[in-house]
Amino acid sequence: MVARRTPRFPVLEPLTLPHLEPAGELVPGAREDHDGIAFSELDLGEGNLDGANFTECSFRGLTGDALSLRGSRFTETQFQGLNIPTIRGARVLLRDVELIGSRVGALDLHDGEVRSTLFAESKFGWAGFRAARLTRVIFRGCVFTELDLTGATLEGVSFEDCRTETLQVNAASLSSVDLRGLTILGTISDAKALRGATISSTQAASLTRVFAQHLGIAVDD
Repeated sequence: MVARRTPRFPVLEPLTLPHLEPAGELVPGAREDHDGIAFSELDLGEGNLDGANFTECSFRGLTGDALSLRGSRFTETQFQGLNIPTIRGARVLLRDVELIGSRVGALDLHDGEVRSTLFAESKFGWAGFRAARLTRVIFRGCVFTELDLTGATLEGVSFEDCRTETLQVNAASLSSVDLRGLTILGTISDAKALRGATISSTQAASLTRVFAQHLGIAVDD
């Protein structure tokens, strides 16, 4: 008999930043490096931060029409009150990051790496983590229209008081993933990809037809 592994759900310490230098008139750009800077009430318009590196920085009240973060890196960085319709962040790295009280229409972090990161009290239209790797990540008080984890690898990920209309998990790999705090209001794809997740008895009952379909069982009253 194969021993069952005990799930290890993430516990994150609050991000504590040192004294940060106010950005003043400084506007960050692509392929720039910034360390210990506080950006406040910044409107980036069609912002391009591709390939940029940020360490121990903060962004408060960041707005714009769209934001490109392709290949950028954020370490020990906090976002508060971000409000942007579209964020394109292929191959982005988020490590020891907090994103709090924000609104994003479409968040595309495909092929990215997200480690020791908190998403809290935020609203997303489509949140895409296709083929991304999420390790020790907490979603707390977040609302999604669609949460897309297609082909993603999740290890030590939890949802607390979250909800989504649709959950896409096709070909995803899950280990120590706590879905008990995620209310799925609509549909879920690929039931077999939930292997490695923990769900509640209420969720299991609501997903009966999804599991039955996967097993080729007809449910007919």
